[in-house]
Amino acid sequence: MKVIQISDIHIMPNESALASKHLANFDRAIDFINANADKINADLIIVTGDISHDGDIPSYERFFKIMNRTSLPFYFFPGNHDNKKNLDDAAHKQGGNYDINSFEDDEWRMLSIDSVVDNEDFAGSRRMRSTRLKKPSPQVAIKRSPSSCIITLFL
Repeated sequence: MKVIQISDIHIMPNESALASKHLANFDRAIDFINANADKINADLIIVTGDISHDGDIPSYERFFKIMNRTSLPFYFFPGNHDNKKNLDDAAHKQGGNYDINSFEDDEWRMLSIDSVVDNEDFAGSRRMRSTRLKKPSPQVAIKRSPSSCIITLFL
């Protein structure tokens, strides 16, 4: 499986120069992926957190508007800047069957290890439930924190 990872988009609700720069960079990245899809030959895109800078719904609406332009399936996990409820609500408005904590297909399961501490700009440590790892297929666990993104492959 070939995966494109996008992280730390930090879409903002305002029209400041920094907000416009973040949105333009994200927009260009998706344009690049679309223009080079045959060369990249990826199976899917995973966005690993900090989609929004402050967790507001308009940021997630902008995110989906841009992501829906790609022909690749995409999945996303919240980061410490994201509001899980707002992200989940915006995802369901899209009509998709999104789960902000995991996804799986016939061969893989990808899990987000939620280290987000609500209303705080840092991450704590939480244990992944072992029942989620009892499937015999290859699995990927993604843990984001403000200082790192750790991707662990379970074969």
